[in-house]
Amino acid sequence: MRKSELTGVTLVTALLCACLVAGALEAREPVDHDRPAPASSDIDTRTWIDANNILMFVSNRGTIACDHSGVLGKNDGFYYPFTSMDDISSGRNVLTMLFAGGLWIGGVDSASGDTLVTSAQYSPDWGVGPIVGDSAAPGSTTNPACRVYKLDGDELSGSYPTDYQEWPTADGAPIDHLGRPLVHGYQTLWCIFNDLDVDFHQRPQGSVGRGLGVEVRQTVWALPGYTIPLKASPDVAGTGASSVEDENSCVYIKYQLTNRSSKTYNNFYISSWLDPDVGDASDDLVGCDTLSDMFFCYNHGSDANYGSNPPVVGLRLLEGPTEPSPGGVAFVNGRSIPDHRNLGMHSVIRFENNLDPGSYAESYAAMSEGRNGAGSVSPNGTRYWYPGDPAAGTGDLDPNAADVRMMGTYGPITFRPGETRQIILKLAAASSLSTLRMSLNQPWTIPSDVGENPDDLLPTSFSLAQNYPNPFNPTTTIEYSLPKRSDVTISILNILGQEVRTLVNSSVPVGDHVTHWDGTDQAGKRVASGVYFYRIKADDYVSSKKMLLLK
Repeated sequence: MRKSELTGVTLVTALLCACLVAGALEAREPVDHDRPAPASSDIDTRTWIDANNILMFVSNRGTIACDHSGVLGKNDGFYYPFTSMDDISSGRNVLTMLFAGGLWIGGVDSASGDTLVTSAQYSPDWGVGPIVGDSAAPGSTTNPACRVYKLDGDELSGSYPTDYQEWPTADGAPIDHLGRPLVHGYQTLWCIFNDLDVDFHQRPQGSVGRGLGVEVRQTVWALPGYTIPLKASPDVAGTGASSVEDENSCVYIKYQLTNRSSKTYNNFYISSWLDPDVGDASDDLVGCDTLSDMFFCYNHGSDANYGSNPPVVGLRLLEGPTEPSPGGVAFVNGRSIPDHRNLGMHSVIRFENNLDPGSYAESYAAMSEGRNGAGSVSPNGTRYWYPGDPAAGTGDLDPNAADVRMMGTYGPITFRPGETRQIILKLAAASSLSTLRMSLNQPWTIPSDVGENPDDLLPTSFSLAQNYPNPFNPTTTIEYSLPKRSDVTISILNILGQEVRTLVNSSVPVGDHVTHWDGTDQAGKRVASGVYFYRIKADDYVSSKKMLLLK
């Protein structure tokens, strides 16, 4: 459902909730840490992505997964499994996994030595719209053009919707090679925001009244879902029990950050902050996987809302920010950048009540050093809190189920005036931790979706390019072209012709495409060094090429 499509019972529900949210929310869920009243109306509170069993709110001020105005009856903004709007509006589905989330940044001014932070908790420091000159664009807070734009792929076969017609190309909204709005998969949501509106920069977790001069273009999209084959095996509740297969429920988030200031920031960090409430907020646990650049929230045992086998939610860094690295190769949107490298997950931190950052200095210490509000690092003495394996019950595990927050940080980089850096994240929910890991580790693509038009400058034939880099370790990129929408399967084969991994198995639109292989098999395990083949089947077209994995 679109923001313009709230009608009937849903509209009545929305209006009642918007008026009564301050009292109703407190009655529904006890709040024992700082959750202020819903933010003011300048936040676009009526746009969400609803695909792949997930409904997630997306705002135009740097927050995700938060229903700021209680449009759907509570402030939690990430429903899983999402069934229908009727189920939510009637109260049959109240199952949510995240209360809020958002983008944080922090860096040190190279000239003055000042540390500056922009945070996005329940009331974000970010303001709406682009930066013009050296300040936020005048009138952005009341400008309807500074909203979250949403495109549904199935809408484009008929008359184009308003958001398509008013697509803000001038502000950098993604377009195809013909200048048309670019639709990623099922749905694409896009907005632009900045941290120079000092009226919003008032939270103590950020540098009050002082932004960094960073403008952010945010794209959120959902690709067609696919099934993940799993072996049935016993496991503890919420961390690994599964049937033969489970649906991949995920969304992708890309942040493109541009330094519009005249300052160079050293030790600049980008963070994704999440407040997970898996059903009942009081019984959550946090963990991370440093090898896969992911962190997650789970329950051990039964949850008051989800029952005996509560699901899990997690986030993985797919593409980290780049930094110069002579002889290295970085990837941005699937394209190789020589003499650079992508940075991984720098820290993962767990906050509990009274241990959240209370100042910009504590926020920056959380990013850079993995310290909580009390100044403590993780019990293992590193920047990574609880990197054990809850499914196996081994390693460093969170011992205290509680109402928690968690944050993953990426960097550090040197961020100079005029530079643009980006990160790409994958946020997923699953029935078990084992399934979540497989979902987050699935090969990913940077999709395009352009209409089939014989006059367009589109590929005229099927093709499969040589992977790059080759040889590689551990990740390589595979490009292919389709002259029409096709059912595509791309598989990895070993030297014996046995299938090791399926990278793509879905209907793919016309155009040039890219996918990646990270050197793992279908179960997520690293494969041995050696020669491998990758094969594409697209309608009647079949082609394969050879590549070499070195370790």
